[in-house]
Amino acid sequence: MAKKFTDANKWRTKWFRTLSNQAKLVWIYLCDECDGAGVLKPDYELATFQVGFEFGPVDLKNWFGKKIHFINEDTILIVPYFEFQYGSSKDTWSAKIKARETLESLGFTILNNQVLISQESHSPPTVGTQENTLLIKGIVIGKGKVKEEVPNFRKEAERYLQAVRLYSSDHQAEAFLGESRKDCLAYIGGIPFVRKLKQEDSWDVKRLADLIKDAWETINQKESA
Repeated sequence: MAKKFTDANKWRTKWFRTLSNQAKLVWIYLCDECDGAGVLKPDYELATFQVGFEFGPVDLKNWFGKKIHFINEDTILIVPYFEFQYGSSKDTWSAKIKARETLESLGFTILNNQVLISQESHSPPTVGTQENTLLIKGIVIGKGKVKEEVPNFRKEAERYLQAVRLYSSDHQAEAFLGESRKDCLAYIGGIPFVRKLKQEDSWDVKRLADLIKDAWETINQKESA
C-alpha cells in the first residue's frame, strides 16, 4: 500500500481554508490517488462514486487554478506535489529520482525541487469554455492562429458523450463542451438529444460522430455562402 507525506498544516493555510467542502475533499482525493510524481489520470465516474458527488475537469480548473496543470485531456499534474513530497529529501533517494524522471519524460523541468510549468510544453486543457478547441471553420493551433481542417469527429463525439457522463446537469454539460461547440450542439438537438442517444444506442459513438459531421458541414456551408 502506497505511503505518502501529508500536509497537516493545510487546514491552517488560507488557500485551503477558503475552499468549499467539496473542493477540499477532492484535493485530498487527488493527492491520495496520484502517482509518486503527482501525475494522475482521473477516472471521474469512479471518483464521483468515491467522494459522493459529481465533479469534472471544469471544477478542477475553477477550484484549484494553477495548482493543477492539465498535461492533456486525460492527465493532470498536481503542481506543488513534488516539492512537498521531496523538497527536504536527498536527490539520491530512489523515489525522488523516479518521480523526477517521470516529470522530465513529460516535458517538465525541475529546479530547486520546484516543477517549472511552460505553457508551451503542453496543449491547452479542453476544459472551461474550451474556446481553443473546436471552431466551425477550423481548429485553433495557437493564439490567434487558425488551421483550416476538418475536425476529428469521432473524438468530438467522444467528448460530447463524456460531457453527459460527467454531468447530470445540462447546463454543466454545455459549459464543459464550451462556447465553440454551441452551434453544432444546437444543430443536433442539444444535450437532451445526446443523453437520449446514449440511453438508446449504448454510447453509439459512430452515429453521433456522423451527426456532428453533418452539422459541421451544414454550418460551414451557411457561413461560406
